[in-house]
Amino acid sequence: MCNDRTRFNSIKKLSQPIVIELGDDNKVTVSHHGLVNVSQEYEVNALYMPTFRLSILSISQFDTARYTSTFGHGKCSISSPSITITGNRVNDLYIISPTTALTSTVPSIPTKST
Repeated sequence: MCNDRTRFNSIKKLSQPIVIELGDDNKVTVSHHGLVNVSQEYEVNALYMPTFRLSILSISQFDTARYTSTFGHGKCSISSPSITITGNRVNDLYIISPTTALTSTVPSIPTKST
């Protein structure tokens, strides 16, 4: 799911809108989908979700495309033989580093001083 229309290589209207129920019992209606570059070599079919604050990646789509995903110790890595996308855990979400992926813009990751 991508919240930034400018990230779509192509976008088109769904023949029938989709209603998605979120974890907090709210519902959103989706009317468009298209192709979004996630890395220099991989593009996904994504739903256009302009009301979302962040874009969401599907690990199962990466798995189908034969990427390897690793999560642990507050870090994540999604890789193929030719590219690795990395990120860090912020609260309960893994935020992909914008320098390693061509996804929609993400907020800078706060650092903790010790």
